[in-house]
Amino acid sequence: MLARAIERRAELELVRQRCRGTETVVCRLTASKGVMEHRFRMREPGVLQVGFVARVAELNAIRDGARLKDFTVANENCSLSEVAHAVLFKAGWIPS
Repeated sequence: MLARAIERRAELELVRQRCRGTETVVCRLTASKGVMEHRFRMREPGVLQVGFVARVAELNAIRDGARLKDFTVANENCSLSEVAHAVLFKAGWIPS
């Protein structure tokens, strides 16, 4: 499992090349713009924080346009364990 923000098909193809012999499944984790901005504020206390927070909407638009995902999992108002279970289930790696 690789956690990474992928913005372009070329990036995804590079990941697939590096992970040859494995099935590649792309899950897009989603949350509201406000939640994502809050998470960046909490996670990035340094001088780059303003830029990261400002880029939330832009990054969402880029990912919407790229259409790289196989499925989506909401990553808001649920525990990390619930999100992980949903990802593993939707990927077909575990039974419900």
